[in-house]
Amino acid sequence: MANPKRRPQVLNILAEIGESTNASLELDEVLPAILRAVRRLIPYAAAEITLWEDEARVLVVRAQAGDPRYTAHSGGFYRLGEGYTGWIARNKEPLLIADASRRKDIQPKSVVPRAKPIASFIGVPLLAGEDLVGTLELASNTPKTYTREHVQLLEVIGHQATAAIENARLYRRLRDERERILRAQEEVRRELARNLHDGTVQQLASIAMGLDHVRQLLRVNPDGVSQELESLQALAFRASQQARLLLFELRPVILESQGLLPALEMYLQQLSQNHSPKFHLRTPPALPRLGARVEAAVFDIIQEAVTNARKHAQAKNIRLRVSEEKDELRISIDDDGKGFDVAAVRGGYERRSSFGLLNMQERTELIDGHFSVASEVGKGTRVILRVPLRRV
Repeated sequence: MANPKRRPQVLNILAEIGESTNASLELDEVLPAILRAVRRLIPYAAAEITLWEDEARVLVVRAQAGDPRYTAHSGGFYRLGEGYTGWIARNKEPLLIADASRRKDIQPKSVVPRAKPIASFIGVPLLAGEDLVGTLELASNTPKTYTREHVQLLEVIGHQATAAIENARLYRRLRDERERILRAQEEVRRELARNLHDGTVQQLASIAMGLDHVRQLLRVNPDGVSQELESLQALAFRASQQARLLLFELRPVILESQGLLPALEMYLQQLSQNHSPKFHLRTPPALPRLGARVEAAVFDIIQEAVTNARKHAQAKNIRLRVSEEKDELRISIDDDGKGFDVAAVRGGYERRSSFGLLNMQERTELIDGHFSVASEVGKGTRVILRVPLRRV
């Protein structure tokens, strides 16, 4: 990998690279640190690290060093097979260009006419197993700067870079998941506070005022007390039902003890006591238990969809159908409410206080399911949830 005299220096710098990449889990800090360390081992006029974006199917430049005129060729991204970078990514193997003027079969990408030409080049793929992570590339303004020894050394650094990138991405995913959970918890707390304030708390305040009125009636009109007490009893019953529904929505014990279908039947029965909207439930005679985690997630998704239809869509009818199709559970929730523009809602999460669709989508992914929603303004909404049946 390196001549014997230089090997201690190489090993020391490689160790330093490992330490620097372990010192941070932020890609914006890790990637430039890698390029700075590379320069101590391999000369370059310019260097860059690209990362593969699977959804867009392009390599995006995430870190650059040296003369920016050399890296201006890219325009910030590469497609598979495009330029030196795209060749490395497509073939998943290193590329050594000793003299770019003599190598005509592969040409660098060029979107800037005045970009400085590359004289020699080396690059290696960053791979996690067989999966493409990105590329690490160096360019020189002098022909024949690089050798096979440089390629081998860059591959070693590339392995360290890949591990650092994967660790940083894992950290970002964990951080995003934590933020999502905290956001969902805060949304639940806000919803609970709204429901308590607008429902149970107001009803209890009315009961307290009514009791004060009864006390006054006892002095001036005792005959009117009975009717007033009947009204207060009805109000207390509604407050009790409201509180029971809130408790059921927070933690339906029947879901754990009897399963999804009994929990859904009880949930809709409690909602039906409010008279609007009208619920239509179709279920199979029985359903295999899916495991506590899956059943809880499915119930939460249904609850979110029903709540949206009740409170936001102003639906008069909500149809919930549960069926077992081959090896999956299929649930559809249809309403005849006012509907909405799905694309507009999906594109505006940052500006909304509620993340209902996003929460349902993320809960579905956690149980390896499939979630879809179809809606048009004035034409109601259909939510479909499919979950693999893993009997327990």
